[in-house]
Amino acid sequence: MGVITVQDLKPGMITAAPVKTKAGQLIIGKNTVLTESLITRMSFYNIQSVSVIDSKDTVEEEPKKIVAPEHELSYSQKVRKSSSFQKFQIDYTNHITNFNNYLKELVNTGTMNHATELVEIPKLLISETRTSIQFFDMIHNLRQIDDPIFAHSLNVAMIARMLGKWLNFSEEDFAGLACLCKKFEVKITGTRSFDQAQVCAGGVSLEEIDPLTMESLKCPGLYITGELLDVDGMCGGYNLQWAWATGHIAGEAAAL
Repeated sequence: MGVITVQDLKPGMITAAPVKTKAGQLIIGKNTVLTESLITRMSFYNIQSVSVIDSKDTVEEEPKKIVAPEHELSYSQKVRKSSSFQKFQIDYTNHITNFNNYLKELVNTGTMNHATELVEIPKLLISETRTSIQFFDMIHNLRQIDDPIFAHSLNVAMIARMLGKWLNFSEEDFAGLACLCKKFEVKITGTRSFDQAQVCAGGVSLEEIDPLTMESLKCPGLYITGELLDVDGMCGGYNLQWAWATGHIAGEAAAL
């Protein structure tokens, strides 16, 4: 077995140990035959060196039946398989429905009839976790749940309560802050200049674009992406994601 820098790796080499990122994420399993794609993947994750099986160790060995390496679970996969996470996920799903209904009622009627429940839901979910690390493991691995405004609001409320616990806030402190927030009013006087805008509306109609390549149907060879198209979303990363996704599709299509 030897350690080789990623720059010196060659297709056909075999890993002698699992390859992981600094954060512990499994990138390539043990006994994996390296390809150009896998070597490029390690460079992307900034892997510096890899343990590989020395050719001397295998030259004189009799052929052995190739056995698929045992898959090693990543840290996130272990969290999601735990009984504590599965219980947290079920409770979160149940509570988020009520949380959404309470917020809709507030928006539609302008009255706060469930203020106590809105405060209690984050508190109840946090109480299910033993440590702050476990709490952040839980919400980090709930990524398969869509992140509409109400889910984002609940996550922020839980994180805020956790920060309050770190600052040794009492329940009276939390109640006082909740009361201040409920009574806090903001008067909107106008909008800022175009230079401060989050996204531009308007652009080329999607009916004039091939969605599989982002190529213009009116001007072959021209690829149009991001805000140049007639698509705009709410603030929250949606427009950035649209720009990256369409740019990726266009780039791959243009390179063919």
